[in-house]
Order: sequence, then structure tokens, then C-alpha cells
Amino acid sequence: MRYLIEVHARPLCRSCDCVGLSRAAWYRPSVHWTVRDAEVIAALSELVQNRPSRGFWKCRKLLGRRRPEWNHKRIYRVYKAMQLNLRRAVRRRLPKRQRVPLYVPRFPDTVWSADFVSDALACGRRFRTFNVVDDFNREALHIEVDTSITSQRLVRIFERLRRDHGLPQVLRTDNVLTVESSSGTWVRASEAVVDVLCLPQPLHSEDARGLPRSRDPLI
Repeated sequence: MRYLIEVHARPLCRSCDCVGLSRAAWYRPSVHWTVRDAEVIAALSELVQNRPSRGFWKCRKLLGRRRPEWNHKRIYRVYKAMQLNLRRAVRRRLPKRQRVPLYVPRFPDTVWSADFVSDALACGRRFRTFNVVDDFNREALHIEVDTSITSQRLVRIFERLRRDHGLPQVLRTDNVLTVESSSGTWVRASEAVVDVLCLPQPLHSEDARGLPRSRDPLI
């Protein structure tokens, strides 16, 4: 409107006809959406306060019973403006375990450490490496590199290590590896002991991460 009036010197009546806007709407002062939709904001906040997992259509169904005059497009506009459509990270509940000091082995094949390491290529593509290291001499027993490593693949890795090196007395891992993978299936089958590190950050021990950086040549 201002462009047509100021630059092209069009009359207000013709400018409103060009953009499809009534003159009453042009002269009406603008109201912020938080003030205009205060009732919708209060209703949505009440619905998601105790049940954050409720989606838009569930809220729309409940609000339709209370205020049927509210259009679903208006509710969705306010729903997005409140950023309720964004996925909220849910904190995983991990079992409580007793913290114990790290044991330094005196013989090889006594304690192994296993964990994931993530990095990115120069093109930006992410990849992961799964490292199994002997804590005695820091020997990298196995390094699996791929964009996605499934739990079945971890079982095959440990089965190969059992055939080539034998089994350790203790497998040192962390909460992330224990929750995301089914390595416990391999542990029960091989009768090894799992030493789970009880820290929020993955791999308290630097044994499985004490490898050359992925940006350095490994071959």
C-alpha cells in the first residue's frame, strides 16, 4: 500500500482495490497477535501444561468442544507461534548404578573399553566409528566405520573378537552404548562382565577415544 501511494502516487481507494484490502482495514490500528489471540493462548497453555505430549489435533478437538467458534486455522497459527509444534527432547531415564573407580588392568585381554565416536567428512556427511580397545596396552582391537551401526552389527563384531582374541573378563562401556545397543545379548551369551560407567557424558574413560582423529590419515 505505501509503495503504491508513495512511489506510484496512486490514490488510496485504487491502491486498496489493487491489493484487495478495504480502507477500513488500512485505517484500523494493528494489534499484536499476543493481545488479539490472548484467549487462544491461555486455552492452549492450559491444555499442554500437564500434558506436553498433546498434539495440535488433540488440542483442536478439546477446544472445539469449549469454543466451537474458533477456526482450526486460527488455532494452528497460534499453536505454531507458541512453538508448540517443535519436538521437545525427552530425557531418558537411566537406571541408577553405583559409581566405582576405574580399574587399571595388569594383564592383556582383562578389561576392554567400547564406545562410539562421531565425526563428519569435509562434505558435511556424518559418520560413526565403533572402537574396541584393550585397556592394558591401548591396542585398538577393532574399529568399525559406517554412517549407521546397528545392534546386530555390534553382536557380529563381538563374535568375531571372541573368535580371534578370546573374551575379556570385563567389558567397560557407558550408558549410551548399553541403552542404544543390544550388546547385553552378547554379554549374556559370552558370560562376560559389563562395567557400566555411571556418568552423564559418554565414556568417562578415554581408552576407547584415545585414537587418532578422523581428520588424520588412518591408513
